[in-house]
Amino acid sequence: MADSVENAKHNLNILIEVSKKYGLNLNREKCKIIIYNDTENTKEIEGIKVEENVKYLGVTIDNKKDLFKTQREMIKKKAEKYANMTHGIICKSVNRILIGKTYWKCVILPSLLQNIGIIKFNQKEISKLQTIENGVYRKILEGRDNTPISVLRGEIGASLMETRFIESKLLMAKSIIEGENELTKKNSSKGKRRQEKYLEQPSKYLPTENRNELQ
Repeated sequence: MADSVENAKHNLNILIEVSKKYGLNLNREKCKIIIYNDTENTKEIEGIKVEENVKYLGVTIDNKKDLFKTQREMIKKKAEKYANMTHGIICKSVNRILIGKTYWKCVILPSLLQNIGIIKFNQKEISKLQTIENGVYRKILEGRDNTPISVLRGEIGASLMETRFIESKLLMAKSIIEGENELTKKNSSKGKRRQEKYLEQPSKYLPTENRNELQ
């Protein structure tokens, strides 16, 4: 990380020199750099390409103010794609409910919702994912269009999509509070405001005493 192109070059040179001491070479073809608010249209730094986004631990990070816009769009497209595949998975199954539940809840959902604790979704986007999931349950149970959503979810045994997002945020906050990484715990006024904003949505569902403890 660096706050200027010059500092980035300096840091890269240090990395290259130290790596060589241990017999390691930097593979520039496998490296990427992203620059936020780049006004100079930088193409490369020390032979490493500057890209509009990079993929880190399975998450695509953009060089815009909205860091996870591409990732959110990918999640939505994947949800629609796998939802459309549901009928082909269960149509010839002996036990369509068991196979359908296993396919969606144990295979697809973990893939879609990994790392959602750090990705900001608005209510409209969460509702869209919920609508897609409701359609999957309707296919599994062969429910009519007017079948209540609560009945579909009750038969499948599924929680709300919004609940999953809240749980992920709470687990993320818990790991930060209980973890040993002091950088994430930095108690600056700006960092504290961000933490309060981050916890604002899930904390309103908690009892008062637990809410105060979390914040």
